[in-house]
Amino acid sequence: MKHREQLRRLPRVIVRKSIARLGPRLEQRSDGLRNTLTRGLTIFCFHEISDTPSEYQRGRKIFSSEATFAAQLVWIAARFQLISPKDLPGLGGDRTLPDAAALITFDDAWAGAFTHGLPILAAQGVPALYFINTAT
Repeated sequence: MKHREQLRRLPRVIVRKSIARLGPRLEQRSDGLRNTLTRGLTIFCFHEISDTPSEYQRGRKIFSSEATFAAQLVWIAARFQLISPKDLPGLGGDRTLPDAAALITFDDAWAGAFTHGLPILAAQGVPALYFINTAT
């Protein structure tokens, strides 16, 4: 049974790895592509930041390890101008957003988003918005 599941996932793994290799090459060669992909407000949504995610988080792939999250923030900051939630017009912002604005958000308020995510955000000087699910 496990072998069958691995075979079923193989095409996705191959596509994912191919895109991961191809993406940076395309981006380097095409400023137009980069400008198109980064135009407007881009919102990055994270859930859990943990090196030991729960079975639920692993199964749904809704976590980033601490090292991966730190690297993702570096990647985002190199391509976008990170904004604070207070820069959004609906939250009191009174200026035009940059062309390549990005906002980091967290959904559901998992513990690792606070215990691990906040120190990484602070170390890199990145503002973020947390959406808290009070039902949990």
